[in-house]
Amino acid sequence: MDSNIILSKQDIEKLIAAHDGDMALVYLYCRCRGVSGEDAARDLCMTAAAVEAAEEKLLRLGLTLDRAGTSAASPASPVKPAPKKGRVILEPAEERPSYSSDDITKRAAEDEAFQTVIYEAQQVMGRMLNSNDMKILFGIYDYLGLPAEVIMVLMNYCVQRYEDLKGEGRKPTFRYIEKEASRWVKDGITSLDEADSYIVRKKELDGQLRRAAEVLDIRDRDLTDTETNYIRSWLEMGFDMEMLREAFDRTVTNTGKRAWSYMNTIMESWRDKGIFSPKDIQEKDRPAASRKTKPSRPAGEQKSKKDSLEKIMKKLDRERGDST
Repeated sequence: MDSNIILSKQDIEKLIAAHDGDMALVYLYCRCRGVSGEDAARDLCMTAAAVEAAEEKLLRLGLTLDRAGTSAASPASPVKPAPKKGRVILEPAEERPSYSSDDITKRAAEDEAFQTVIYEAQQVMGRMLNSNDMKILFGIYDYLGLPAEVIMVLMNYCVQRYEDLKGEGRKPTFRYIEKEASRWVKDGITSLDEADSYIVRKKELDGQLRRAAEVLDIRDRDLTDTETNYIRSWLEMGFDMEMLREAFDRTVTNTGKRAWSYMNTIMESWRDKGIFSPKDIQEKDRPAASRKTKPSRPAGEQKSKKDSLEKIMKKLDRERGDST
């Protein structure tokens, strides 16, 4: 076995930011010996439950537990990496562990990073935290394994976004923050750089969604998840607000209402035809009959009609002359 173990700076920074000695110890043990479970619990003088909890946190941080010198796909590795990203991100379970107040109080007294998270939470929420708030917050920190500085950015983002949606002074619940934290972990957002990039992208999307809602005459309520997904898909297709307005006008004209599936059919049709501007609509999506030049009548047919008209006029003149 190769005696050298290579740790990337990025992985080391994640371990430092997590402020969890058990997690770091289990990571080093698994990287060195390629085994965990009962062997790790025995050699590290930890319980099997503590080792398992540390492994789950490592995986949520994207830190694979393969032995140094072996590939992530090797049988020696207990973790199969994600095919594209090359790392494993576990989706959070439906229920976080049940923490007692004593567990949280003890951890808060010993862990300066968690103390900082609690202080920041009280600042952004504008109040003291109750026991349920503390359990949720500790779950984000301990179970989801997000670093303290990422949690602080997360909380500020959630509070600001909630106020933008609901009005100044309105605060989200900790359940709301927990849900967003789970989404971040699922998407692999576990560092400050990743969090900052996500927030920038999200703010841009939120601005586009607000403009789209106005175009679609939705002004007195928030978009539903289904509506948001439709609009996001149209934006990802490459359509701007002008094209959304055109499709919406056609939808209401033809159906008498805001029919999302009907409008989606229009957008998909335009995408397939390469129509992304009003000019494209004029050139490629006008009814076939309006695009054709009205055919001219044959010269012989025109002359025949002229002769017929002259005969009728002469006949009418004779009749008028006979009547006088």
